[in-house]
Amino acid sequence: MATSMIRAFLAILVACGTPHAPVAPAWLDELAATTLRDGDVVGMSIVVARGYGLADLEHHVPATEHSVYPLASLSKQFWAAGALQLADQGRLDLDGAVADVLHAFPDRRVHVRDLLQQTSGLGDDSDDEDDVGFTDAPLLAFAPGTWWQYSNRGAILVRRVVEEVSGLPWRDYLRERIAKPLGLPSLTTCDDTNHVPLYEHGARSGLPARTMTRVAFACADALDVMRWELALDRGGLLRPETVARMRAPVRLDVGEIPYGWLTRIAELDGHRGFGHTGNFEGVSVAAFRFPADDLTIVVLMNATPRHGFGAPVLVTTIARQLLGLRTPTIDDRPPPPELVELLVGDYALGPVRGRLSVRDGRAWLSIGDADKPMWEGALAWGGDRTFFGGPEGRSADAPMVFLPPTGPAQAIVIGHRLVLDSLARRVP
Repeated sequence: MATSMIRAFLAILVACGTPHAPVAPAWLDELAATTLRDGDVVGMSIVVARGYGLADLEHHVPATEHSVYPLASLSKQFWAAGALQLADQGRLDLDGAVADVLHAFPDRRVHVRDLLQQTSGLGDDSDDEDDVGFTDAPLLAFAPGTWWQYSNRGAILVRRVVEEVSGLPWRDYLRERIAKPLGLPSLTTCDDTNHVPLYEHGARSGLPARTMTRVAFACADALDVMRWELALDRGGLLRPETVARMRAPVRLDVGEIPYGWLTRIAELDGHRGFGHTGNFEGVSVAAFRFPADDLTIVVLMNATPRHGFGAPVLVTTIARQLLGLRTPTIDDRPPPPELVELLVGDYALGPVRGRLSVRDGRAWLSIGDADKPMWEGALAWGGDRTFFGGPEGRSADAPMVFLPPTGPAQAIVIGHRLVLDSLARRVP
């Protein structure tokens, strides 16, 4: 491990031993132990301290910082980097139509930029998310560029664009254009032999290896994921102005959305981080870099954890500890009546409908049919246009933020502080 990496590691360690035996602070040991004990987690690696638990349950193989994990949707950052490399080289027009590259794609309204920033209108309505033949024209949920909706299918098309423009299969592109130049020996695409076993609720996951292979998920160890996040800031892969655009929030008529070009944007008491998360059967991963604080945190798990123990939660907890931020509390005071009146109305998230009303001076949310809601309850006010609550309970790390910042609300940003899940639209 290079000396420069050791200096970087000190940013997130209280103490560091020899290059091959980094030492975790006691609070991180305790956090990991609690997650293993109470979170139904088999094993995980937290860069740069050490691995915790087991990489292989049956054979009692310990998890370390060198254990290789499938990265699930964290792979989207590499797909984006490939497209942006080609754009920096003048070989790909981000404002061009997807159909100019993938000639089978039937809707010329969708641009490459829309795929990168999740404003394409494409959902995940195909059994084969990797299908770009589209026997029928894809149904767009909205006009491209006018709204935001997370789409695995749209992101996978970014990878297909890179393959088409570069003339390389993604596995080769990832190895030759990203892994080798940055010195990331563990970074490759996943198959059924090159990563730790996966577990769900203590049993081996049944996720077919061909699923990861077809989608072209990346596999890597925690150290290489950290090196990747650092490399975005330190150059050598993308131009600084390209990285800045990659991390800029999407701008819609309703305001800024905390998502960049296949990059999640975290906000913790004014400390802004950038990275991505990943989750599927037997995998929970998250990697974020807080550039202004020179802080990078990577958590990789080879299990499906219980609610509240996923990788994004651990990254948030670790970041708060290292940045000296207190865990926020929820103030249950009633919001100003004049504020709530600006928010009252009906909102839609796909087929799901929600109604915000006022009861006893509080914001009251009903989800589902008006005559028989699936869930309803009071929301706690968090100041400004932020509220907490919903079917999964109140969590200070799961806010609902109403947009725009002033005037009648037109949308609700829903998710975790590190993970934007959805954008609900106000409807008549």
